[in-house]
Amino acid sequence: MKLYLVRHAHALSDAEDPARPLSPKGREVALAMGRWLGRHAKPAVLELWHSPLVRARETAELFAEGAHLKVPLREAAGLLPEDPPEPMAAALGRHGDSVMIVGHEPFLSALAGHLLGLGNGGVEFQKGAVLCLERGPRGTPWTLAWHVSPTIVVGDE
Repeated sequence: MKLYLVRHAHALSDAEDPARPLSPKGREVALAMGRWLGRHAKPAVLELWHSPLVRARETAELFAEGAHLKVPLREAAGLLPEDPPEPMAAALGRHGDSVMIVGHEPFLSALAGHLLGLGNGGVEFQKGAVLCLERGPRGTPWTLAWHVSPTIVVGDE
């Protein structure tokens, strides 16, 4: 099983739009990262989960478009910025198929750290970054496969 953790791309400020959709730059980065992912990682995910916040849903849509993922996008509970990682970690422990999760900081760092046995932290996510974790048969530990940031793929912000 592979788990792809994606931080949403750059969003408008609350002052610009309280719904906080992606900025034009954020849309560009999310699409570019999705294209990179499709070309280099070729993720074989069966579902793409995202938080209920607009910026995460839009990032998920653009990643799916860029990577040519023909999978269901599903709004999932427990992916908000301040949610504890343990319920999602338990859900992933029961889930046998590869999945991509688009969410927020500090939740993603806490989830990655928890799954890797680092406590609830230890991994930082730049906006638009992707972290890939792998796990063998259920019950085996998660390992870090790779982590790529938009700075590497699309250049400096």
